[in-house]
Amino acid sequence: MATWWPSVDLEYRGGAIGDALFQNTLDVQARDHVIHMNVYPDSDVASTYIERYGFVITGIEDVLLPGGGREIGFKITRDDQINETYQREGPFREYDLSREKDKLFSDVRSAKERGEVVTRFVGGQKNPSVRRVVFERVVQEEKRKAG
Repeated sequence: MATWWPSVDLEYRGGAIGDALFQNTLDVQARDHVIHMNVYPDSDVASTYIERYGFVITGIEDVLLPGGGREIGFKITRDDQINETYQREGPFREYDLSREKDKLFSDVRSAKERGEVVTRFVGGQKNPSVRRVVFERVVQEEKRKAG
């Protein structure tokens, strides 16, 4: 497992250089590798990785935090041979994370058991604690190998 994050000189920050470096690195690595990460549902990063960088939510994991604690988060995966075949279209289900985070986790677990992943994870524009999600059937492994 490799960990990398671009560092942009202070003089050049704010021009989306770091984002471009990160996007390019993901794109290059995803050509030959399946990328796995963990994100937390109430962070903007979760929506960004799914909506902009092509990841899907594939499960729930208990993640060890740097300070030694644990928190439940999403396991997200970018597999360009599979993820590009998803429609990423509604119907959307809406969750208010301030009261329904456990329901979202439960629904993601149930979806995994039914052979589904989350292909959309959109933050609420009017209410920052709201997330809109789309569940889709998992693309079969045969399609991945045929690609």
